[in-house]
Amino acid sequence: MKRNLLKGLALVLLATLLLMMGISTAFAETTINTVSVTGIVEPQVGNHPSHSITLPDNIQLDSIRAEVIWYSYSSVSAYGNPNVDKVLTASDVFQEGTKYGFELILAPASSDYIFATKAADWSATVNGKPATVQTRSKTRIFLYYNFGEPTAAPVTIDSIAITGIIEPQVGQTPSQSVTFPENVEFWSSVQRVIWYSYEGLYSSGVPSSTGLTTLSASDTFVSGKKYGIEVILQPKGENTFIT
Repeated sequence: MKRNLLKGLALVLLATLLLMMGISTAFAETTINTVSVTGIVEPQVGNHPSHSITLPDNIQLDSIRAEVIWYSYSSVSAYGNPNVDKVLTASDVFQEGTKYGFELILAPASSDYIFATKAADWSATVNGKPATVQTRSKTRIFLYYNFGEPTAAPVTIDSIAITGIIEPQVGQTPSQSVTFPENVEFWSSVQRVIWYSYEGLYSSGVPSSTGLTTLSASDTFVSGKKYGIEVILQPKGENTFIT
């Protein structure tokens, strides 16, 4: 009887141990040490801060402040966190000459996950660019990303002032010196000033194809001929030309 009782107790202890091992395995947390934040709209002069954001499935905004925290800053420490001048509100607008960034307070999306607790173990990006992580605990991190000064808001371009062209002089070769406004640039396929000689113009100001000759870089201007230039331009960034 005693022997059977001891045997039964041993079986109960073994079953309990196996059950505990199963529970321990079932609830082992997965450590997170990488985060990719996307969907943030970069600051543009005159725009309000955007709160559009996309996080990985295993990470969420922390409940203590579940929002994108925008700020202006003067400088950034060696650790990547900013010296904040002002926390922005939804009604603030981005100003030219001021540096901006944002902060996220993040938490694991469920109890199945914990955060790595050493900042050096983290890899973080915002729209594909490196960001800074400061660790607080296994369940909270702070992420910072500093944009610098905002870009100019896109404009519809309806006028262009080109300067810096050196006018033709007899015996001289065509110059490539030219200056454009900041919102336009050479078309990517033709990165130069195209010089030509011509005989006549259409009413639109475009040279007639009759007698039209394109100059090479080694050609020289001669007396008695008419000369002009063509530049093929495209808008920079998100700017557009009026149609």
